[in-house]
Order: sequence, then structure tokens, then C-alpha cells
Amino acid sequence: MKSKKKKQINDIIENFNFEKVEKIMTLLAWAWQKSPSGIPSIKELKTRSKQMLKDVYERAEANSDSLMCCGTWVSRAGGFRAQATTCGDGNIVLSLSFEVAEWNNAKSNM
Repeated sequence: MKSKKKKQINDIIENFNFEKVEKIMTLLAWAWQKSPSGIPSIKELKTRSKQMLKDVYERAEANSDSLMCCGTWVSRAGGFRAQATTCGDGNIVLSLSFEVAEWNNAKSNM
């Protein structure tokens, strides 16, 4: 993993509130099919999030040379949303969120 990518991913993993996510998942009985205990541990949450962040970063990195404007790559799984955004300057910005519900107006215009 390149140092810039690794630094960004580690910063998110170290600062994201996985304890809050675990509490919400426990409260909602939100289980992951591949988790041995059903509701994932903090270690499992971190491992999955780290992989998702790595994946979106690499997709953004692979396509950044061909972009003249901004681009966004998103991965969603198990309530997590990992996003990589890049603009013409080549910098990649990562974000991680845990989503319980979502709505946007594009869904009502169908």
C-alpha cells in the first residue's frame, strides 16, 4: 500500500467511531451473514472498512489519469459506505460512513 493511501486509510480507521456502530448494530440486531457471532465485532468492522477504503482508493487511483473533472467511487456493504473522490489535481479524498437510512430526490423522479 502506498504511503499516502495507507496514511489516509489508517487515519480513518483510527478516528472513526466503530464503538458507536457496534452499539447501533447490537440495538438493531443488525447481523452480518459471514460474521461468526452474527453481529460483527469491532475488529471485523475495522477489517471490512479498511478493505472497502482500499478498494475505492485503488479504483479512483486507476482512473484519475483519465479524468479531466471530478470523479467519485463508492462501495457499500453491511451498512458502511466508503467513498473516494478525486479532482483534476490528482488528490484522492477518502470518507467512511455508516448508514441506517438514505433518501434522495432521484428516487422520487423515476
